[in-house]
Amino acid sequence: MPFGESSLHAYFFSFFSEFVDVYSGVVAPKLQSHLMVSTWRNGRGTKVPRHIKDGRIVDNIELLTFKLGPKKPEVVKNTVDHSKWAISHSPLRYVCVGTLNRKVGQMVVLHKILHYF
Repeated sequence: MPFGESSLHAYFFSFFSEFVDVYSGVVAPKLQSHLMVSTWRNGRGTKVPRHIKDGRIVDNIELLTFKLGPKKPEVVKNTVDHSKWAISHSPLRYVCVGTLNRKVGQMVVLHKILHYF
């Protein structure tokens, strides 16, 4: 289905809260979905682990493998990728693009996240 005015929707989530992971504390409950999240998780500070609450799982993507034709697959680890995104596990498919990493030190900031379906 080609994208058109009726097939692409954008939503913004903004919040300010202390010690809340945006993906498990805001996005997953609002979308009522499990999430797979890819963010930069290196450097100083504590990494946020897999989170399960109210039956929803928010899990971390550690690496992606891309098979493009007959060549050897390309592997991209989150240790070299600074992007911040998530995908849902629900009947409605969500792609989230954000600005925060899943690290404890980044749990006290103003955050905006965008999703499409």
